[in-house]
Amino acid sequence: MVEMFKVKDTEHYDYPQLSIFNDAVGNSRFENLIKKNTYKPDRNTVLYVHVPFCKSFCVFCNYYKVKPEKKVVDQFVEAIIVELKHYSETLPSEVKIISAVHFGGGTPSSIGITGLQRIVDTINKSFTVKEDCLFSTEGHIRELQDAEFIKELKRIGFKRVSFGVQSFTPEIRKKYGLLPVRQVEQTLHNLAEYGFDDYNIDLMYNFPEQHFEEIIGDINRAFEYGVNCIDLYSLNVFPNTRMEGFMKKNETYKKYIDIDQRYAYTGIYNYLQNDKECNMVMSNTISRKSDRPNLYLETHLGANKLDGGRIIGVGPSSRGYLDGFIYKNYVNVNDYVKAIHESRHARHLEHELTECERQNRLFVMFPNFTYLRIEDAVFNEFTRKTMDLLLENKYVYEDDKKFYIKPVDCYWAGNISGMFYSGEQKEKMIKTLLLNRKNKLNMYNQDKMQIVEREDI
Repeated sequence: MVEMFKVKDTEHYDYPQLSIFNDAVGNSRFENLIKKNTYKPDRNTVLYVHVPFCKSFCVFCNYYKVKPEKKVVDQFVEAIIVELKHYSETLPSEVKIISAVHFGGGTPSSIGITGLQRIVDTINKSFTVKEDCLFSTEGHIRELQDAEFIKELKRIGFKRVSFGVQSFTPEIRKKYGLLPVRQVEQTLHNLAEYGFDDYNIDLMYNFPEQHFEEIIGDINRAFEYGVNCIDLYSLNVFPNTRMEGFMKKNETYKKYIDIDQRYAYTGIYNYLQNDKECNMVMSNTISRKSDRPNLYLETHLGANKLDGGRIIGVGPSSRGYLDGFIYKNYVNVNDYVKAIHESRHARHLEHELTECERQNRLFVMFPNFTYLRIEDAVFNEFTRKTMDLLLENKYVYEDDKKFYIKPVDCYWAGNISGMFYSGEQKEKMIKTLLLNRKNKLNMYNQDKMQIVEREDI
């Protein structure tokens, strides 16, 4: 138990995790499974559109991305439209009622208003979109500092915008290739000036040059700008990546892996526990305006109930979950477009969950929400024993209505989630990790993104 909480684990947003070594699609069973499934009408469905384009690549980002060249972007938009229409024609009517849509990436704003408009129009025509449907998108300050771009986002129906700030410290921004703070400030001003009530940012900690008090200063500064929610992410540096090489050349890698240095960041969560104005919306999301996650994120993570939400994922590397069936699309944009031309879908990995896996998934996800209502806790023998162990060691608490994590312990949310991985899933992850290392693959998407040869690091 102590070893599980020695080093912070990143938050877990999917379970069970799919692997190219175990879950590659042969003959897809998707269509047969969705036809025989009985869908609960009280569960929300959300759409996720993955846009894999970035005009510049952050050295610390391991997500798949390519430069937004016009020909490739045009092919991508056409493929997205075909994939959306495929699911609108294939899925049962109960599943096609859309409560929220999120464009992630990559950088969705990099495909321009025309591309975004075409995709939004296809969604509205192909699905039953609820009147109060939340359309949200991620973006980059290159586009978002443009007032006309912000106005156009509003016009075509987006209600929520988020973008990465990472740090307000000029020295860190310059060192890691981030644009100047004044452009961040201009973006925040534009979002407020042109009618976005819900704008959100990412902040990153665990850069070797940081101290936890600096992050607290960034948090307060963001709230002063009117930001609704802040997502706090810990920097992860994987083997064989450009970020690992960058740190070693700058002689900061030893400080990054120092356990005492990492543990010092628990001070952020100590501060948040004592800040009475700040709500832990999720384990790594804080707000002074909201007290619950946005509908897209809540549904994406299962709505804190057994199969409490469904997600239709479209685009390269996108993931989907439909009441016990998970899938992941081809990662590479060319492979994705080719698959769409051939099959009208791009599912590369698939897995049908057992009843036990569905129950475990509920508990893997619950730490992200910071609580789980007792009436929604569907235990099996393994999850009950694990919960009792966490209660005994005071990483989780219980009252008459819920199991919950204190704000100070949200730092360990990923570790708590990891405790609910079955022995079979842990073994699968270890094997996948070793095969990734052997084949020099990125740990996130199992591709070559940001990977360099060891002799070059």
